[in-house]
Amino acid sequence: QICKFKTSINYEQEEVHFWRQSFSHPCHPLEDYIDHWPQNPARYREVYGSYTVEVRKVGLLLLDLICEGLGLECGYFEGDLSWGMTVNTNYYPLCPDPSLVLGLPKHGDPYLLTLLNQGHVAGLQFLKDEQWLAVEPLPNAFVVNINHMLQIISNGKLKSADHRVVPSSDA
Repeated sequence: QICKFKTSINYEQEEVHFWRQSFSHPCHPLEDYIDHWPQNPARYREVYGSYTVEVRKVGLLLLDLICEGLGLECGYFEGDLSWGMTVNTNYYPLCPDPSLVLGLPKHGDPYLLTLLNQGHVAGLQFLKDEQWLAVEPLPNAFVVNINHMLQIISNGKLKSADHRVVPSSDA
């Protein structure tokens, strides 16, 4: 199954479920996957396909800048290291009592980079010095997460960020 809709990371094995809905599908190379994407809404494939191509360009540009900073040759991350790309869309509905649930538990992402468009939705938090810090959403901006693979490749010069999402009761 190419496209997945779920409410939790591993719903069947979890003792506690998370306050979110998630939809994901692979998107690179686009021509290998786009025919498996939803046909509704009518322009979903066209609009989301264009969006993922542009987001990939931004990601590769960031990786080239990271190469420069690490003293690696430009394009080091191209090819197998950055071949796959998945789009995850998470929805965190308003919660009557957010103190009882998590939208997504503490975790780190396994790959090179995560580019996150928060839109106007608050709830993202990063762990720094054993304290959770909120990331206020900025319209039309991406949060860029350094992930585990990039921490390993950089010999720890770049640190993977543990993060979570807490739901809100505010409209």
